[in-house]
Amino acid sequence: MDYVGLVERHGPSVVHVSVRGRPSPTTQTANATPPTEGPPARSFGSGFVVSDDGFILTNAHVVANAIDVYVHLTDKRELRAKVIGLDNHTDVAVLKIDTSGLPVVKIGSIDRVKVGEPVAAIGSPFGFEHTITSGIVSAKSRNVDDLLVPFIQTDAAINPGNSGGPLFNAAGEVIGINSRIWSRSGGFQGLSFAIPIDIAMQVASDLRAGRRVTRGAIGVTVQPVSSELARAFGLDRARGALVLDVEKGGPAQRAGLRAGDVVLTADSRTIDTSLDLPRVIGSLRPGTQTVLEVLRDDQTVPLTVGIVELRQEDRASSPVSTAPATGAPEATLGLVLRPLTPEEQRRNGVQEALMVESVTAKSAALRAEVKSGDLILGVRGQPYRSIDEFREQLKAASSGPFALLLLRNNQRKFVAIEPN
Repeated sequence: MDYVGLVERHGPSVVHVSVRGRPSPTTQTANATPPTEGPPARSFGSGFVVSDDGFILTNAHVVANAIDVYVHLTDKRELRAKVIGLDNHTDVAVLKIDTSGLPVVKIGSIDRVKVGEPVAAIGSPFGFEHTITSGIVSAKSRNVDDLLVPFIQTDAAINPGNSGGPLFNAAGEVIGINSRIWSRSGGFQGLSFAIPIDIAMQVASDLRAGRRVTRGAIGVTVQPVSSELARAFGLDRARGALVLDVEKGGPAQRAGLRAGDVVLTADSRTIDTSLDLPRVIGSLRPGTQTVLEVLRDDQTVPLTVGIVELRQEDRASSPVSTAPATGAPEATLGLVLRPLTPEEQRRNGVQEALMVESVTAKSAALRAEVKSGDLILGVRGQPYRSIDEFREQLKAASSGPFALLLLRNNQRKFVAIEPN
């Protein structure tokens, strides 16, 4: 990778961002009268120019609560910037400075990014402007801080002040915005994360146009597919997003999606992990439609689903760890079950479920992390109306691994059971 050429050609497109933020209240003493405010908070970060008329991308957390924002260019000019807009969900912000003829970065694509390829970051770590650090792409599609962003993980040194700066590939293209570090000390420890540039540019387009940034949702809760659950659902490997629950009256339910379905593709994009589904759906515009390809009863089924706007309180996915277990119908699983009372049905909002009264020590159920008080909703997501019907489902699944759908603390999860 030609680092010297990268700095010479694209370094002038990288800016230093300094922020004067809103002050926080000072600590009051016993003699204090009305609360007073401390001095304005000062912070700094990085950014990069995306249009020659002065539009700049940075992180939302760099300019959050800003009173004044200034941009420092490599030609020593310091210009006051206006915050055009920011989006906390993706940690992207757009700034505007009043000038023209600026050098502009080249925009790449996350689709061409390969794990192991060299990368370089330019920014202002600890205020040291236009510092370059290098590394490789360590991984893609990392989940950090529960954001709907498939972060690029690198080992390029990123420290406070690098936030908002560009991550370059060997071709000199920006492939991400440096945003996060993973550290026990507050400084770089070998793990840094960048927002894919495709997502950042889509958000920036909305912000520059004065549009409210929206994300799609379909009203579904999913969990990862473990290797044991993959076998239980007849998959060749652990892939897809396993549907735990669908919102009543929501787009997923209207489309026919149900618990126990495994979503394999969405909008013609492969769903390798459960995190992929909310990210793909979130990238779609509310009011549009898309097609999901789901695995159901060993058959691949296409479902057309409408996209609605993601609400702040929605949980797009609920990753749950699972453990393998062995066993057969409930006696050999180590379970003592009973039907729900009417009060328990009302309190839990379910009609067809069995209560786990106890779990035998060293049993298959215990190894699968089934607990006393869990509600069993069915096998492979299929409900039942009696213990006898539940036993028939277990018998039908006894030739190979099967999956129990549980309800615990108002959260659903599948656990994999593998007969001896």
